[in-house]
Amino acid sequence: PSKTFSFRLIVVALYLAFALLKLQADWLSGFWIIEQLKVPDKLGEWLAALMTLVEMIAPLMLLIKDGRYFWSGWFTLVIYHAGMAWLGLTHLSLLFLGILVFLALADIEDRKLEREYIYQSFIHPEPSRFWTFLFLAIFAFCQLVSDFNWFHAHTRVQSFAALYTPYQISKVETCDGRLWKIYDQGWEASSFPTVEGRDQSMICHPYLRFLDLKAECQQLKNEPGFRTLAGVFESQRAFDGVSEIHFQSSDICNPHYQYSDVGKVKWNTKHVQ
Repeated sequence: PSKTFSFRLIVVALYLAFALLKLQADWLSGFWIIEQLKVPDKLGEWLAALMTLVEMIAPLMLLIKDGRYFWSGWFTLVIYHAGMAWLGLTHLSLLFLGILVFLALADIEDRKLEREYIYQSFIHPEPSRFWTFLFLAIFAFCQLVSDFNWFHAHTRVQSFAALYTPYQISKVETCDGRLWKIYDQGWEASSFPTVEGRDQSMICHPYLRFLDLKAECQQLKNEPGFRTLAGVFESQRAFDGVSEIHFQSSDICNPHYQYSDVGKVKWNTKHVQ
């Protein structure tokens, strides 16, 4: 029930989640924009703040029934994503542009139905929106998990929340992965697999790199004497030098070892036989 409204609300929540990720020095310093556009430092800071405000305010206008506000917010977001695509974030921008086209068509259809059925609310009761708000509550909880110290010691909760938290594509960071192939008779140093065509902004995405290693396991499983992969993946923010170990394990190829099992500061040997 109320699918269009639910979808619109979820899209707005996603925009706000991205905006929340930008409310930190790594983005507001304008470092990413300066690197992309080669503009003066102060202009980069202002553009970073402006883009954050766009993601915070324009999506909220999509919830307003007044067509003037809805279409003002809609055109603002279209221009915003066109600019982001020009800056190199092509895949994500095209995805959101497609979503905006759907919302525009849905809004036109809704307004048409309102004109045709003036008394529709008396004929058909308003559908329940309980599940929509329940999902939004869970989504909001996942965005805030990293801000509470209690969750830092509960990696399962953090891993679950990470699956529903947008990756901060604006982060300027370097990442490094060390990998070893484990054989019956010893081990061999290797390197993380690379995927052709992946957006530059996604190169350091820990979940995608984890999936890359799982795919590598499938390719190596028939190699004589091969047992598993051991590896560490970490990244470092360019702005403040803060580094983080995203995952590390001595038995990556174990089918029971999933991203939800990832530990942050120690070798995960939970599934080693």
